[in-house]
Amino acid sequence: MARADLSRTARPPRTRVGAVLVGTLAAFGIVTSGAVLAVVAAGFMQWRSSVPRLVDDGLPVLILLGSMVIAGRVAVDVAGALGMISAAGTAAMVGVIGLVVVRETAAHGDPIDPPQVGLAVLVVMLVVGGSAWAVNRHRRR
Repeated sequence: MARADLSRTARPPRTRVGAVLVGTLAAFGIVTSGAVLAVVAAGFMQWRSSVPRLVDDGLPVLILLGSMVIAGRVAVDVAGALGMISAAGTAAMVGVIGLVVVRETAAHGDPIDPPQVGLAVLVVMLVVGGSAWAVNRHRRR
């Protein structure tokens, strides 16, 4: 029985639209995973009273920012020179989902404000897009 060759690399999508779409979804998945990991880290630190305040406040933010930097690299890995468009798509997905959450939490008395969603979109665009731009620039050299 022959074994499959597992050393082959995955082929990138053949069309530009497919590359941007897959890059957007991959980057969004990494940002989402980083957000979940940041929430888990913050939750674990709530059980420890001896954690310094700087670590308690800073570690989840650092985890989230690190995942956004990695998402920018993944966007360029998948979409190539169109990685910045994938980064913009990732920020747009964060905005759309954020606005859905705004609408759903409005009925519960303590809603998320639309300016907070706008700030999140801006941060995602700056960090993911900046990372994608830097990786793309480095690869062109």
